Amino acid sequence: MANTTTSNKSSVRVDIVENRKHLAVKAIIAVVFVYLFASLAIDSGSYWHYLFTFISLAIGVNALGRLIKDVFKRNGTKKK
Repeated sequence: MANTTTSNKSSVRVDIVENRKHLAVKAIIAVVFVYLFASLAIDSGSYWHYLFTFISLAIGVNALGRLIKDVFKRNGTKKK
C-alpha cells in the first residue's frame, strides 16, 4: 500500500510541472496576442481589435496569476 501512495505522489508532481509549463506557454502566447491586437487596434482604430486586446490581456493576466500562485504555493509547502 505504501508503493501506491508513493506512485500517486510522483504522478501528482509530474502533473504540477506539466501544469506550470502549460500556464507559462499560455501566458506567453496571450502576451504575444495582446501586442499584436494592440498594434492592430492602434493602427486601424477597430473596436474589434480593442476587444480582442482586452480579452487576450485578461487571459494572460489570469494565466500568469495562476502560475505565480502555483509557484508560491508549491515552494511554500514543507517537504517531508
